Amino acid sequence: MKSIILVFIILFSIPSIGQSIYPIEHGNEWRMKFVGQFDQTGETYTISKILDSKKEINGKKYYQIASTVYTTKAAETGFSSTSYSRTDSDGNLVGMTNDKTTEEQMMMPAKLKLDQTWMTDQGENKVIDMNASIETPKKTYSGCIAVAINQGGTSMISYTKEGIGPVAITMNEQLMAYLYEYKLN
Repeated sequence: MKSIILVFIILFSIPSIGQSIYPIEHGNEWRMKFVGQFDQTGETYTISKILDSKKEINGKKYYQIASTVYTTKAAETGFSSTSYSRTDSDGNLVGMTNDKTTEEQMMMPAKLKLDQTWMTDQGENKVIDMNASIETPKKTYSGCIAVAINQGGTSMISYTKEGIGPVAITMNEQLMAYLYEYKLN
């Protein structure tokens, strides 16, 4: 379960800084709520927040995105991670899942198109719908970009709404987590 949640954190903590999909400003944050079999405590959330300062790694400046998994029914936080993202000269989102990594990877191409694929350390990513809809307990979102992530036999789909950011993720066709609330500056 922890590895599934870690993949989830990575998927939602690396926003697309150079693209209009995610509204990027220091202080923006997204709170996602896990559901069903992915929420073993009944109230598990992850918060991803863009920190107020950038970090220099290997001579390049990166946005820092802190993500924390927590439950309202426990006295402690599950675990936290910080990822690092920047836009390269071509407008692609590149980054690292931690500051110990020295090699950047493509997180998301600058111009997405249907059936486009790229590899990350989470597996193969493929744009499967440029106008997807997803129903969540809070809201139905339409006009989303759906990206399938295949990682060792596990199939996830990430739904992103332009101007909001991440709105839902499914695993093996079941809703795993959805946007519970967000704050944009």
